[in-house]
Amino acid sequence: MPTARVVAAASVVVLCAGVTGGCSGSSVIQGQPSASRPTTSAPPPIVGRPAHLADPGRAHTIETDAAADVVAVDSYDYRSLERDLHRGLAHSTGAFAQRYRAAYTGTIEPAAKRAHAAQRVSVAASAVASVHGTRALLLVAGRLRTTSRTGGAKTVGFLAQVAVTEHSGQWLVTSVRTGLRKANIVLPQAGPGLITAQLTVGRGVHDLLNISRAHFARDYAHLLRLCTGSLRQSLTAAESQARSGVAHADSTGYVDQIATVSASGRRAVLLAAAYSRPFTSPTVHHRAVQHAYLVTVVLSGRRWLLSDLRDVETS
Repeated sequence: MPTARVVAAASVVVLCAGVTGGCSGSSVIQGQPSASRPTTSAPPPIVGRPAHLADPGRAHTIETDAAADVVAVDSYDYRSLERDLHRGLAHSTGAFAQRYRAAYTGTIEPAAKRAHAAQRVSVAASAVASVHGTRALLLVAGRLRTTSRTGGAKTVGFLAQVAVTEHSGQWLVTSVRTGLRKANIVLPQAGPGLITAQLTVGRGVHDLLNISRAHFARDYAHLLRLCTGSLRQSLTAAESQARSGVAHADSTGYVDQIATVSASGRRAVLLAAAYSRPFTSPTVHHRAVQHAYLVTVVLSGRRWLLSDLRDVETS
């Protein structure tokens, strides 16, 4: 993950006073955005242990299949509608497949023909949130590009909770849900090492999103303590710009979900989903913005620290 991209993603959060956000999840929900936080010292560090996935190969297969499923069921072209429908059905199962067929033939197909519309999905990140037998739950983030004769071209980001089930060695989609706020995904069945890595990501993204005008030095110091390497250096260099960014509005936000992309002992990559918004006064309400972050953490001594952070650009 390129450091330059990380710097832009991390520093813009505070530079724009909450206009950007992070994303994360599991049961590491940090609570609703607030105007201020207690003026206490930094919370005690989380004691870290090496993190491992129970079956990395299986997790990779699930992530790869889920990404292909999302591309299949959300992509179509008015010039190949029948073929695209069969492809989507081949990647889905159960009641979802029935609903997908009904929506496709009843709404999508006629509208696409009229407007000469096409839609293509690209997946930037796919991460396992939980696996139970032949069922799995994932976070999938990426970009969706639509074109039509009347509307031109448009590209938007998406972040979805995707459920899949295994059939004959292939993981097929059973549900796709967006609007993940307060989804309350439980932590996956994982060892204490992976859980502490997830908790560190949750705390780090939360601190990144919550920078106050009144307590800027304290809040920024809390954030830096959770970072290492080039990410810490970049945030340190951007501190004066970050202070200017919250001159008129606090940066507030909360972590929603976290899922694991990979974990190999002293290094883990996680996908985090969160919401952020600027805070100016209790009577002024700004729209919350959803974002996704790919976060790399490394085990330094007995502490997990953030070493890289990339905005997947879901908004």
